[in-house]
Amino acid sequence: MAFMAAGALRALADIGANIPKGILLVGWDDTDVARFSLPSITTIHSTRQGEHC
Repeated sequence: MAFMAAGALRALADIGANIPKGILLVGWDDTDVARFSLPSITTIHSTRQGEHC
């Protein structure tokens, strides 16, 4: 989920990780959070069928 990726991005930045040169981060579900984070988070958009992906 992009919200979890945004939290991971923040935690990595807090410890001084070099993002995106040293660590690449990909989220899931293509939410607005991904577009507005710095750096922006690459996300995967999926269309869900039923309750399970």
